[in-house]
Amino acid sequence: MPERDPPRALRPYGVAPDLYDLIYGGQTADVEFYVARARAGAPAGGGSGPVLEVACGNGRVLVPTRAAGVDVDGLDADLAMLDDARRRLDAQGLKARLAQADMRDFTLPRRYDLITIPFNTFCHNLTQADQLATLRCCREHLEGGGALVFDVFFPDPVRLGEHDGTPRVAIEHPHPAGAGRVRVLDAVTSDPVEQVLHARRTVEIVGEDGRITATHLIEWDLRWVWKAEMELLLAAAGFQRREVEGRTGAREGFARKDRPDASGSLLWTAWKD
Repeated sequence: MPERDPPRALRPYGVAPDLYDLIYGGQTADVEFYVARARAGAPAGGGSGPVLEVACGNGRVLVPTRAAGVDVDGLDADLAMLDDARRRLDAQGLKARLAQADMRDFTLPRRYDLITIPFNTFCHNLTQADQLATLRCCREHLEGGGALVFDVFFPDPVRLGEHDGTPRVAIEHPHPAGAGRVRVLDAVTSDPVEQVLHARRTVEIVGEDGRITATHLIEWDLRWVWKAEMELLLAAAGFQRREVEGRTGAREGFARKDRPDASGSLLWTAWKD
């Protein structure tokens, strides 16, 4: 593959596996979608060969994909998350190739019929150069006829204008241990010129008596991508055949929508022809 300049370090998401599970462990609708897509292989493309999940984290999607019998590899920049993914695989008697790597600049020995980037993770690329590097690297690792499938949140212009840094409840659900609740508050600001959101998240563990027993702070940035901009990015990365559909958000069931709107996600599929 052609040499590249060393990529600028991404701002780390910085969430430990157990805390990640407290926040997102109950979100399975998109998992069901990506497992089914992995079992089907490259849609309208090259069959059901090996699959790569980019930014696989601690295996929220990858482990059930492997459990479904799919030949799936994973990569992620966070070693702690990969170690937890291996632990989860081992607990089910499963094996998968996992690599610590940056999604913008990785080299793996295999080529894939399908590459996926679930759960808005593509948005951690904070510049167009980062986005193009990720798309090109993924394309280089696809077999001919293979597909890249990924979802990104659909930016709501009204909500973007309301991002004033005020903490608001974003997620709340029963604690998985059965006592109390997990409450997540996000304080978000946005830069409409750079198209970057900055989120300061507070995760509160609330006891049955209503008292907060633990607090965790996380900060991260995301860059949103307009639909027309993504079409240009995919074309510039060499994907001449592509399609997009609207989806509800992962917390809302990840169901297909008749048309994209500001309350959901865009699901992109791009083929290497």
